[in-house]
Amino acid sequence: MFEVIYTKRLILRPLTGADADRIVEILGNYEVSKWLSSVPHPFEKTDVKTRDANGKSRWPDVMGIMHADILIGCISNAPKVGYWLAPEAQGQGFASEALAAVCCYVFEDQGRDELISGYYADNIASRRVLEKNGFVMNRTGQQYSQARKESRSHVWVKLNRDHWRALQ
Repeated sequence: MFEVIYTKRLILRPLTGADADRIVEILGNYEVSKWLSSVPHPFEKTDVKTRDANGKSRWPDVMGIMHADILIGCISNAPKVGYWLAPEAQGQGFASEALAAVCCYVFEDQGRDELISGYYADNIASRRVLEKNGFVMNRTGQQYSQARKESRSHVWVKLNRDHWRALQ
């Protein structure tokens, strides 16, 4: 499970039930959900389950990305790195900044040796975020998109701790 992580402009923190409406607002936007493999469209409030009945986090490795006290997206680190941002937050370096913080956390605090991620081949912005943080192509293939209801060309990438440290 994540700790709260502070970057120059962002706070990465665990999700709470209070985030549900904002999550629905962002993931309900097809321009966001179409790039994510496991998010349906339309995305509705019943799709948001931040806590189990016993109060435990259902997404223990998913953090809300906060900027100026507003939830602008989410990032996860297990089993793979994934992230998404609200359209109005895209193109400002927030995804790269959040991913850099997660890489540091995973490699330095958790002591993991490798991170994996991926992107749809036509998602140039996501490719750039991953490359900027040192991820390299591992393989290509098809990945089903729940929002698009079709399989699409996908690129899987990885980053190991030694390569990440060499880039620091």
